[in-house]
Amino acid sequence: MPAIWLARNSFTGASIIKIPFTLNMNRRSFLVTGTAAAVTTLIRIPKARASADAFLKQTITIDTHAHPGAFWRKNGDVSLALDEIKDSHITAFTFSVPVDHPILDRTYGGRIFAKRAPNPGELYKFAKAGIELGISEMSDKGIPVARSAADIVAAKKSATPTGVLALEGGGFAEDRLEAIQEMYELGVRIIQPVHYNSASPFGDIQGQDEKGGLTSDGKTFVKELGRLGIILDVAHMTEEGVAKAADAYGGPLLVSHVLYRPPRMGLNRFKRWASPEYAKRVVDTGGLLGVWNITGYGFPKYFGYDSGKEMTIGTFRELADEYGVDHVCLGSDVGSTEGWFNGYDDLPKLVEALRDAGFNDDEIAKMLGGNVLKLFEGVTS
Repeated sequence: MPAIWLARNSFTGASIIKIPFTLNMNRRSFLVTGTAAAVTTLIRIPKARASADAFLKQTITIDTHAHPGAFWRKNGDVSLALDEIKDSHITAFTFSVPVDHPILDRTYGGRIFAKRAPNPGELYKFAKAGIELGISEMSDKGIPVARSAADIVAAKKSATPTGVLALEGGGFAEDRLEAIQEMYELGVRIIQPVHYNSASPFGDIQGQDEKGGLTSDGKTFVKELGRLGIILDVAHMTEEGVAKAADAYGGPLLVSHVLYRPPRMGLNRFKRWASPEYAKRVVDTGGLLGVWNITGYGFPKYFGYDSGKEMTIGTFRELADEYGVDHVCLGSDVGSTEGWFNGYDDLPKLVEALRDAGFNDDEIAKMLGGNVLKLFEGVTS
């Protein structure tokens, strides 16, 4: 009998029943077995969704990387994004500010790069304004800032989401360590040392090999994060940079959003992927690998998948099989990039797909929130 599964129209969200043909299947057997199975699947759809909803109502869910409303864009709408978040099952989401945005540009093909060096104090002003905007907008919606694991647990109990403040890029600090302290006091709990600024004084970005991964200033920056109890997000760093950051930081690392290229895959032109060696360096610290829900822009074919859904769920499966479910989490990048799902109202379909991929509910609970909560508790306390 052929396998029958449920998919979703990527534009309308409507349910679609897919019944793949096999060479040894004739028309009569298809009509008999296929129709019966299709009816069974139609009956199962609302039951599966209700089950996923029930699971999410009792499970802490945390997204390690997101840009609600992408405030720096002309069409960004933080208020609308937060309204949608309040109506979803997410427990904690990140409000992440791309610190080096004022100096970034894109090539015709979409590659992001730094078009110039930042002016003194420019990135600090942008980072602080972005964080203060996030705090203000969330306050208007009754969404608290999560400064500890206890805040996330409290958010779940109150059925109100909480926001984790994060910074992409350490350029805001320049040569002032006290700037990190200032961001900590505002509530920032996740920081990446580098983003897309190839001239960063702290280290190399992926695709670059000029500074030995992490500079001496970068090590000082990383140590200060550890001293304050800020989660070190090594996304965008090179493998050598991650290794040096692990030594300087001395705690579990987070790579909030990354694509994984297992050994079976060949070379590709995309720089933002993690090799098995890269992933193992993070896991060896007791850290987490965030599944990046970026499935537009032709990425599935680059990584050997037939669809966005297959790529997202396949990445969960690859990482869990190779490194264990205790080291996998969600780093969707919702609000910034095109993905298989584009909002937290789609969390039930993610749960359904993970169940279909063979994960049990305890494993899903770890990957969608439990692992991050443990990391948060261990670092920020």
